[in-house]
Amino acid sequence: MKRKKIIIYVYNSFDDPLLQSNLFQYLVDNGQIGKYQMLLITYEQKDYYIAPERRKEIKAFLKELGIQWRPLTWHSGSFKLFKKAYDLFLGTALIFFYRLFAGYSRLISLGTVAGGFAHLISRWLFMRHFLYQYEPHSEFLLD
Repeated sequence: MKRKKIIIYVYNSFDDPLLQSNLFQYLVDNGQIGKYQMLLITYEQKDYYIAPERRKEIKAFLKELGIQWRPLTWHSGSFKLFKKAYDLFLGTALIFFYRLFAGYSRLISLGTVAGGFAHLISRWLFMRHFLYQYEPHSEFLLD
């Protein structure tokens, strides 16, 4: 059976609690099933620095699950609009490469910024886009 190829696009760091507490467990569970081949794109921040040795361990663990990890660098500070546009450009270029040369056709994004970026990318590259949005404040607001 041919595995479906899915790109997971996250505008958070790999060790960001938002990714680790939610979406990551779904990725691990689905990786263990072996039905999907996944590409995880994250934007790594200085606050969640991962040492090179640990980065290798993470990549090896993910590879066993059929997940390839492509960490990009997150940019912030002065001229935020330009830096976010640059991040969008890099993410688009990477996804375009995997779309064109590796046959990925689905895109899952986590959160608001990644969702906005992924919506644009999915339109530009004719990909199916699924948004995973977890809002922990929703229960509080409901009360």
